[in-house]
Amino acid sequence: MILCTPKIIPKQKEVNEESTEKIEDTTILYEDQEPNVALVPPKYREMQILLHSNLAACYLSVKAYERCITEATHALNRDPKHLKSLLRRAQASEELEKYEQAVTDLKVLHEINPSSQRVKKDLERVEKLRQDQQKAEMDKMLGQLKDLGNTLLGKFGLSLDNFNFQKDPNTGSYTMSTGSNKKE
Repeated sequence: MILCTPKIIPKQKEVNEESTEKIEDTTILYEDQEPNVALVPPKYREMQILLHSNLAACYLSVKAYERCITEATHALNRDPKHLKSLLRRAQASEELEKYEQAVTDLKVLHEINPSSQRVKKDLERVEKLRQDQQKAEMDKMLGQLKDLGNTLLGKFGLSLDNFNFQKDPNTGSYTMSTGSNKKE
C-alpha cells in the first residue's frame, strides 16, 4: 500500500547561454495533502504516527516550526494522545509565539502524564507567556481605543485624560468621574 502519493513534476534547470534550449529534469515531490486516515489499514497506522512524529522532530531541529506543527498534527490526527507529537507541536507553537496552542497541548500532556515535572514546569512557563501576550495585546488595543477616543473628543476640546475610571471590586463595574474630582 502506498502511504504517500508521489507527484512527478518537471523542474527547469538554468538556461545554457550558448543554447536557447531549456533543459528539463524531473523531480519527484510528495503531495502535501493528508491521506484519508480511515483508508489506512490499522497495521500501518502506528508506522504513520511514528513517521509523522519523526518528521516533526526533524523540522523542529532545523527550526521549520510551521512544518513541525503540520507533521505533528498529522500524527495527532491518528493518535490524539501521542506524547512526542504533542510535545513537539507545543515546542514549535511556543517558538512561533502561538502560546494558546502550546498551552492546549501541554494541558493534554499534563492530563496524560500528571507526574511529569518537565511538563508541569513547561505548562507554567508557557501559561505565563500566554498571559503576558494577552496583556500586551489588551494594552495595545486599549491604547488604540484611547487614541481614537482622544481624536474624537479633541474636536470638543476634551481628552480621555480628563476622565477617571475606577473599578468597583464588589460588582466589577466601573464608575467614571471627571479629572477635577481626582483624589490626591
